[in-house]
Amino acid sequence: MYICIEEKDYYGCIALLHKKILTKKTKFPILEYVTHELFRRIPEPCQIPFCDKVTQLNEMSSSVVTGTALQIRLDKHIEESITKSIEYIRHGNQWYHCDHISERVLGFALLNYPKVILPVLPSFLKENDKWMVRMVGVAGHYAVKKGLEKVYVEELFTLLIDNA
Repeated sequence: MYICIEEKDYYGCIALLHKKILTKKTKFPILEYVTHELFRRIPEPCQIPFCDKVTQLNEMSSSVVTGTALQIRLDKHIEESITKSIEYIRHGNQWYHCDHISERVLGFALLNYPKVILPVLPSFLKENDKWMVRMVGVAGHYAVKKGLEKVYVEELFTLLIDNA
């Protein structure tokens, strides 16, 4: 796959990723590792189009790859990563796409940028889309499990209880 990237053949890389990894029962840590290695080599302007194509494959594990990729981009592109995660969750329209992406993007963002993410969570809970509501619960579970600070846990739980 690295040869495809070095030659800037991202579509070839996606085809290889699909054939060799995404259609197999690949463990999540391996998918995450592969994504980190790929994204170190893919130029930033090509990363979102790459994720768009991987999402279109609609494999169960494609959401682990796109979620990990968006997580990598959070530091510089937090708003875009959240927006794309919502788009990919809606496109996937399955619990596993919601869970895989929500943990890796919104959950990771909640854990690392709680002052930025907590204020936007109520808007997701007000949506009629079940995946947006589920996304908040999955993200909260991930962040609490990984050590979200107590003050933010209390704020999150209050938000969830008020919207139960």
